[in-house]
Order: sequence, then C-alpha cells, then structure tokens
Amino acid sequence: MGFASVRKGLSKLFKKLPMSLRNAVFLSVTKKVSLVKILIVIAVLMSSTVTIVAFSLYSPSFIIRSGGKVNLPVGVGFYWDSNCVTPVSFIDWGTIEPGSTNNVTFFARNEGSQAISLLISAENWQPIEATDYMTFTSEYSGHAIDINGTIQITLSLVTSSSIEGIPNFSFDINVVINRLQ
Repeated sequence: MGFASVRKGLSKLFKKLPMSLRNAVFLSVTKKVSLVKILIVIAVLMSSTVTIVAFSLYSPSFIIRSGGKVNLPVGVGFYWDSNCVTPVSFIDWGTIEPGSTNNVTFFARNEGSQAISLLISAENWQPIEATDYMTFTSEYSGHAIDINGTIQITLSLVTSSSIEGIPNFSFDINVVINRLQ
C-alpha cells in the first residue's frame, strides 16, 4: 500500500469526523503535511482501540472476589443462639393464620467498642397493603447494650383476623444502631 492510498484513506476518514472537530483541525493546520500527520495519529489511535477491544473479547479472564471485615467502633451481630455462633440472615415467619401472633426470638451482641442501643422497625412491605392487616413489634425497649454484651430480642407479627387478598408477604427489618456515651 503506497503513501497515496494511505493518504486517500485517511482523507476519507477525516471527512467522517464531526464538522466541529474538522474545523478545529483546519484552524491549527498550516501545511498539507501536518494534516496527513494528524490523520495518521487518528488512524493509529482508532486501530489501538479496536485492538484493545478485540483482545479483551477473546482473552480468558478471571474474577477473584474479595472482602474483609472492618473493625467499626459501632457494630452489632444477630444470632439464633445465646453463644452467638449461628448468625441470623433471614427470618422466616412461616405460614401465618388470620388473627394470630407469630414470634421470633434471637440474640443481639454488641460487637463494637462502645455501648449502644437499637431502634428496630419494619419497612419495605410487599405488598404495601399487608400493613393494613399486619403489625410488627419488638419487645426490645431500647436499653443499653454494653461492649460484648448480648441480649435476647423477641419480634412479633400480629395478623388481623380480617386479612384478605395477601397470599404472600415480605418486609425488611431495619435496625438503627445508636452510640451511647
């Protein structure tokens, strides 16, 4: 491929550039040789991009997941047992009967470096209409939990006897941790 054909190809490429970019190039170009140099640089940059994309599409890659633990001054762990061995990750309320009260008991341990209290509430109910028939409560009164202290918490879900049209439900239990002085 001769210089003339490269120049012709670059000229076609240059004509495909947006007008604002072409005008900027023309304002700074004083000789035809400079225009060819600019077009060559543009062509090299475009071919480098294509090479990088092609390489990433056809090269094997690995994802190594990582994580760690940050030692926060305020932290709490929730466990099914008083020895704080089995963590709570999901609470299954099971099948709820109209007019019933279902309870779940677990343990909270202060895993931070200062005393705390908790505020426990329910949010993000699905469907939202479930709140017309179900009431979430906690027997925890907000008293202090000392460093490394463990307390028992019982949550209750009271269901109205007139519940209807709610075959399934879900909600998030939000726990706000308050630092105590």
